[in-house]
Amino acid sequence: SVLEPGASRFELHGSLASSYGEHAEDAESIVLDGETAGLVARMGYGLGHGWEVEAEASWTNHSAGFLDRWIEGWHDLWGLPDGGRPDAPRDRLEYSYRGPTEQFALRDTARGLSDIRVAAVRNLWDSGETAVSVRAGVELGVGDEDRLLGGGDDFYLSVNATGAPAGGALVWHAQLGYLRAGKLRILDTIQERNPWFAGAGVEWRFWRDLTLKTQVDAHAAIADSALTELGDVAFHLTMGVTWAVSPGLEVEVGFSEDLAPHTGPDFVPRAGIRYVPDTRRP
Repeated sequence: SVLEPGASRFELHGSLASSYGEHAEDAESIVLDGETAGLVARMGYGLGHGWEVEAEASWTNHSAGFLDRWIEGWHDLWGLPDGGRPDAPRDRLEYSYRGPTEQFALRDTARGLSDIRVAAVRNLWDSGETAVSVRAGVELGVGDEDRLLGGGDDFYLSVNATGAPAGGALVWHAQLGYLRAGKLRILDTIQERNPWFAGAGVEWRFWRDLTLKTQVDAHAAIADSALTELGDVAFHLTMGVTWAVSPGLEVEVGFSEDLAPHTGPDFVPRAGIRYVPDTRRP
């Protein structure tokens, strides 16, 4: 939903993504073993007449991490596939790929500013119970591509919908979008530069100020590759709980899992805070 004129929204989100995958197909091989911590600061402002502007900055840290032992235990507890984790060195950092003409490798800790994103949102329709908007933006890859902190400049467009049936405790969301990806030197000729992305989720206020959220996200393959990690459609499940501390302040915690093994990080604990100041005048 687009913010009301003069209204603002401030958000801070953190995540810690643990990945493991080691595969070879024909002339390609890949190792994705490490942890990536991310911190995202985001704000939005309502311009009026159905318009909103957004800005976002992110910081990334790639390291060997410490979650391997805990994730193996988590997978054992729920009977989830571990994808060969127990046979790999624990707490290792190696993000590497080798193909016929392309290759990259990161084995040392890397951290820094990664992306800056700006977008405009336009309200298309709002019935009070259902709202539809369109978002257009650019992501500036200001980070160092060789250290996997950034890359080319991306342009994206998405259609977003949300609904809250009257008198119900459920809220649903959905989006469908297109990305024009900036050129990445490390993927060179195999990069897919026009992927789609999509997502759907639902929120359920199950007790007082607590809301349970679940969401599934997907995106097209990022490369023309026989490797699952690069050449398959990605599916990711996110679940969490939001606590409305006050009418304008929310705190949330949750986690993500890859529904299609090796198309995304194995396990991602998440936390965030969202603040919407009350702009009403007495």
